[in-house]
Amino acid sequence: MKNYFLTGILLILLGAIYLQTSPVTTEMRISVKVVKNQTNIIRIHQKRNVRYEKTLYIDEINFNTSGNMLKHRKIGSIGYDENYFVDFEAIFDVARESIYQFEIGSDDGFALFIDKKLICEFVTDRPYAISQCECSLAKGKHKMKLSYFQGYGNSGLTGKYRQVGEKEFAYIGANSDGLTFIPFPTQKKTKYVIF
Repeated sequence: MKNYFLTGILLILLGAIYLQTSPVTTEMRISVKVVKNQTNIIRIHQKRNVRYEKTLYIDEINFNTSGNMLKHRKIGSIGYDENYFVDFEAIFDVARESIYQFEIGSDDGFALFIDKKLICEFVTDRPYAISQCECSLAKGKHKMKLSYFQGYGNSGLTGKYRQVGEKEFAYIGANSDGLTFIPFPTQKKTKYVIF
């Protein structure tokens, strides 16, 4: 009887360890370039003085809105707590011409571009707040770039969109009826281990 009990506990522990350390699979719909700056950042469009740079891939723009380090629910922390830029890039396909609303929540500044056209921005630092903007999108493929910076203190970033007339916003990267994000061709999925 003792052996069955100990074996059961051992199996439960092994299962918990496996779940904690097994890779998380994420579709590569958004390229994320993280740039650690050598100097303080006070504006989104200031000249970059790059110390380190790395590229990640995520499924949607949904990072925590408290604490001083951006943390994604699937890939974990991006690794820096102050003075860094993050450039998100994605390609999406619009099924039919329509007006889309975008909702960017940020702590600190950001600039959202679609097809190289500035859609909205908040250029300096701020506590977490939401900015809304809209633009007309023609049927077909479009390129989105969202640049973000974290100076110091708390951080947070969320990006959402919806077609005018829809009730709910979807996270940038999540597909909807009228808009489909295209995975990067190099790989369909990538795996991360969260610690």
